[in-house]
Amino acid sequence: MKSKLFAALVISTLLAPTSAVGAVTIIATPTATTVSLTQRTITLTPPATNSPGAWSIEIDNPKIATANGLTLTLLSAGTSIIRYAQAVSGAYNAASRSSRLTVTPGIPTLGEFKDQAVALSAGTFTITPPTSSSDGAWSYQSLDQSIATVSGNKVTLLDGGEVSIRATQSPTLNWLTTSATMKLSVTAPSPTVGTFSDITLSIDSVSRVELILPVSNSRGAWTLTSADPSVASVNGLTVTALKAGSTKISAKQAPAGGFRSIIVTMNVTILAVDPVVSAAGFQDRTVEIIPGTPQQISLAAPVSNSPGTWTFTSSDPAIASINGNSLSALKPGKVTVTAVQGPALKFGASKPLIISVFVKGRQSLTAPANVEKLAGDPDITIAYPTSQSTGKWSATSSDPTIAAVNGNAIKLGNAGTATITLTQEATDSWVASSTTYSVRVIGVTPTLGAFAPFEISVGEKAPTTKAPVSNSAGKWIYSSSDPKVAAVIDNVVTGVGVGTATISAYQQPAGKYGQSNTLQATVTVKPAPVVAPSPTPKPTPSASANPVATAAVKASASLSKRVISIYVSNVGTAPIIAMIDSRVVQIGKNTVTSGKRTVRVYSGGKLILSRNFAVK
Repeated sequence: MKSKLFAALVISTLLAPTSAVGAVTIIATPTATTVSLTQRTITLTPPATNSPGAWSIEIDNPKIATANGLTLTLLSAGTSIIRYAQAVSGAYNAASRSSRLTVTPGIPTLGEFKDQAVALSAGTFTITPPTSSSDGAWSYQSLDQSIATVSGNKVTLLDGGEVSIRATQSPTLNWLTTSATMKLSVTAPSPTVGTFSDITLSIDSVSRVELILPVSNSRGAWTLTSADPSVASVNGLTVTALKAGSTKISAKQAPAGGFRSIIVTMNVTILAVDPVVSAAGFQDRTVEIIPGTPQQISLAAPVSNSPGTWTFTSSDPAIASINGNSLSALKPGKVTVTAVQGPALKFGASKPLIISVFVKGRQSLTAPANVEKLAGDPDITIAYPTSQSTGKWSATSSDPTIAAVNGNAIKLGNAGTATITLTQEATDSWVASSTTYSVRVIGVTPTLGAFAPFEISVGEKAPTTKAPVSNSAGKWIYSSSDPKVAAVIDNVVTGVGVGTATISAYQQPAGKYGQSNTLQATVTVKPAPVVAPSPTPKPTPSASANPVATAAVKASASLSKRVISIYVSNVGTAPIIAMIDSRVVQIGKNTVTSGKRTVRVYSGGKLILSRNFAVK
């Protein structure tokens, strides 16, 4: 609460009229001052006050600075208490407020550090440092000690050329460190040097050579170095070829007899051995892809006696891109892949080997819709499916008698169904493709004559003349309503027992005619005709006294698993018919399904065996 009252008092006092009688001078808290000695003099800004009195500065430590009004002359680095003093003015009394002055070390002000020139023959050179506002000690450094070295302030000249000498002044209590650089030109004539000619070596023949130094009017020692020791190394004057490539050999003659050093160079070319390369598995390739689904294959590198790395490149990365030895087939097309082996050891790069990679698309064709036509209809134009390939189309028929391919049309023939295969031949970009559809030719219904009733005897086969008249050549198929009276054996109506039955007949498709309508006729089966017995011959003297009677026909049947065996003995001229249920079967073994089965055997229309079996 007291601090708020004091602040209000200060503000009201500062704003009070200067003509007030017995006013108190109030000075705001001044800000501490930090300044570098480099500035030498500064003028301070006094704090806020309500008095117009003149200002002066009082310094506790006169070694730091002196004051003249608000202007300070800086003398050394350090810190001191300073007071802002305001003189009496009118009704306002004198007053002062304290603050702190900090003077930090300054950056020395240096004079000129002039560039110098001196002859190499002088041997040494003494450095004169630049003038400085600091009394710090000086040290010196040569930035190229091949030309000159420095000890203290003495420079020893080693070679002709230009060298930068850096002078550094140490820090003191009042001054920071600082530096300056001069350029020292060491003058000396260059020696006259003869040629240093380029050479070429071969790893597998001349791989080492002794160099001859250039002629020079200087007696300085020579030093040889290789720019790339992995290609050719230097030992004394001997150059040894290590691998194929090129490098520079530098010969430097040291300064001597007043001559400066000199460097001459020569190019050394190391010829490589050509690798022996064979294509081996690096052959033309064909890659099949489904468009939109990339396919990757590995490329087999050619065989070489060099260990160099193989690099593969594609002529069109949009069709097939390559990463290392992996090829990604992206879209149909053809690219060339180039393989080059890089240099290694004594071997140089190989000659390019080139193969072709065929990226072929594999597509699924949409088959045309199946076709149904009547025999005699006009030709059908073939509609080939939409394809991305430009391959030539061809069409074939599974049955040219039904549907024959004629150019780009299908000519209709006989009744039936034929499969049409549409094939598009392969191209450089697409594999061969094919699809199928069916052409059904519906035949014309045959025109039939009457199927008249007819008669046959037991054991007799109906003659073919009983078939109805037809304009179709199709085969007639018969069935009987009562196989116990008339059975169809091998598609022939055969009399079995006395009575009547209905025979159904239809004609199978043939040529341009389809299946006929079904006709029916009544067949009457009569008893087999009785054949008069032949006269009995009179016995001869050599014949037996007792005549032999003719044995009766006998039949039997047995079941084994699902096989019914029928046997007949003493067969004469009478027709024998065997039936299982209502189906005429053969004499012998007959395979049947499970259930109750009835076996009947007729001889000349007479039932001679009837037996039931339960087949499991």
